[in-house]
Amino acid sequence: MEGKNLNEEIDLRELLLKLWKYKVFILIFTVFALIASALAANMIKPKYKSQASVVPNLMEFKKIEISRLKDILKEYSNNTIINLNVEVNTNMILPYFNSEDVAISALKSSGLYNSSKYRSPLEQIEKEFKIKADVDKKDGSIKIEVIHSSPEVAAKFNLALIKEVNSRINQLYSPGKDINYLIITSMPKTPYEPYSPKRFKIVFLSTFSAFLLSIFIALFYDWLKTEK
Repeated sequence: MEGKNLNEEIDLRELLLKLWKYKVFILIFTVFALIASALAANMIKPKYKSQASVVPNLMEFKKIEISRLKDILKEYSNNTIINLNVEVNTNMILPYFNSEDVAISALKSSGLYNSSKYRSPLEQIEKEFKIKADVDKKDGSIKIEVIHSSPEVAAKFNLALIKEVNSRINQLYSPGKDINYLIITSMPKTPYEPYSPKRFKIVFLSTFSAFLLSIFIALFYDWLKTEK
């Protein structure tokens, strides 16, 4: 048992001596990777994420239910009770935020459409923006995220999306009126810190990978020399 431990110590010592022999190569290779990865990370155009949250305005949706109930009672003189509730939940509103048509209208209404650069609003959205909307399982609100290379544009387009969705709901339930069917619980803010790239992560992983690669190259080169 002691002999086995002694052999392991000798092997480890030999390995460290081999690596020390190629320390200059390992150092230069690693430093070069550090500088290259830092330059590459700085060349990547940063992206900014604007976030917002909305919930349905239940008070306004309840008014729709009452209005429809009145119409039913007028139509049926025998006072037949008919269930015609307006289903109000985030899953009913969510598809609006993920609709291409809504995104296109929001881009136009916000004045962000660059017709001189893109053939269509959809082309600009696909190339410049990343839009994500989902239901928060904790509070049931709808979380909207817009990612763009400009923090101001990201926030402006996010707000335009919310206004456009509210407008579509108005067209559906109360044409010609301007009712707030959505309550903004968290306004779209202009982000100051970039969402991507994660420069530190890129530099660290690249440098660490280069360090391991330099060790492998050094040991492989040493093995080739001993084999000859």
